[in-house]
Amino acid sequence: MPTPERIADALVAEIKAYGSCAVAFSAGVDSTVVAKAARLALGDRALAVTGVGPAVADGELAEARQLADLIGIRHVEVATDEINQPRYIANEADRCF
Repeated sequence: MPTPERIADALVAEIKAYGSCAVAFSAGVDSTVVAKAARLALGDRALAVTGVGPAVADGELAEARQLADLIGIRHVEVATDEINQPRYIANEADRCF
């Protein structure tokens, strides 16, 4: 069974092969791990991107900013307009697929 260190090394190597990347960054566990690996792999060629809109709580955005700063990854906030999108408002059963 691979060790956590080997898994982390493999992730960093995989990301490094891309040459640059943008990580959809919510500051949850998954995107934080990927953002850190991207920073380790690519340095300044890695970017964390967080969507900012009415559906994102202020505390979540503050946490994303703080974690991006701790990781040392460039962080861009992109304004979203989900609240005005008919499919978003419909909130149908297939929304997560």
